[in-house]
Amino acid sequence: MKINFKLIAILIIFIPPIIYKCNLNSKIPNKESTSTQTIDIDEEIENKKEVHSFINSIKTKDCISFRKRLKHDYVYIISEMTYVFDFTRENDFYFDKLKKYNICDFLFNQDTLNIFLQNFEEELYLNYNVYTLTELAQNTDSIVVHLHYDVNTKKIQISIGLLTPAQGGKYPMLDLLFNCETKSFSTCYLIESNSEIIHK
Repeated sequence: MKINFKLIAILIIFIPPIIYKCNLNSKIPNKESTSTQTIDIDEEIENKKEVHSFINSIKTKDCISFRKRLKHDYVYIISEMTYVFDFTRENDFYFDKLKKYNICDFLFNQDTLNIFLQNFEEELYLNYNVYTLTELAQNTDSIVVHLHYDVNTKKIQISIGLLTPAQGGKYPMLDLLFNCETKSFSTCYLIESNSEIIHK
């Protein structure tokens, strides 16, 4: 059998750098990115697959999966308490007693959100751009998931921040806050969202 020494020499030169590059990439297990978005999850958080599943439920408007992270009342806050929308467990996470506006329509459906704002917060609708949680999650450049401890209760909390808005600041930044029993995301329940505000 004739040995191709030229081919062997080429392989010796190029294989070590490839292996080194793979080893470097393997040291960053909690940071994932696509061509348009990066998701960075705190190393302390356990069950990271459920974090990705929750984020995906927002992007795909999967109400059944999303509601698994609801246990107690949920409040949606815009512009540091200027506008506050409550969705209570007692009312099955509907905003109104007539049960016309449920939490998933409010967070996922832009047409429903627009009608809702026209009926309940016309000034907000007329003067500001308010987007659904789905559109924000789909278009933000970076999602950062962070574990911390509540300064008052000393209990574990996890926040999911939709940061560095894409398209030149078209979208506001938003933060989702969870109370957790342990460091595992499977024990976490969504309690509130806080969104910035952008003029039309």
